[in-house]
Amino acid sequence: MADKVEVGHLRNLRVYSLALDTVVRTANLLGRTRWGERQYLREQLLRATSSVPANIAEGHARGGLADCNRFLVIAKGSASEASHHLEEARLLGLIDAKSALELQGRHDIAERMLNRLIKTRKESPPRGD
Repeated sequence: MADKVEVGHLRNLRVYSLALDTVVRTANLLGRTRWGERQYLREQLLRATSSVPANIAEGHARGGLADCNRFLVIAKGSASEASHHLEEARLLGLIDAKSALELQGRHDIAERMLNRLIKTRKESPPRGD
């Protein structure tokens, strides 16, 4: 198959490990906060954060270069969405600024790593089986 992605072990992919660790950190932070009527925001933040490593994993499982890159782009969008929800929660006083900035920084790093990964895969010649 000409457009087959070299998968390797997913856990060895730094952006996947970063994103998965960010899910754990976010869940731990959100578990300590009272959300009350803004429970919707908590759920959106958890969903968007969890979507980053999930889409990286799904893209790699599919194997094809175009399909994999499409899921990496979706993961990048989810990181941006999670960053927005963190900012919203900070502005509403639901999480502290230090925690919001730390997690937003992790999402920013993941977005940059995903951009590089997508660009590298587009530029690299496909490898055959």
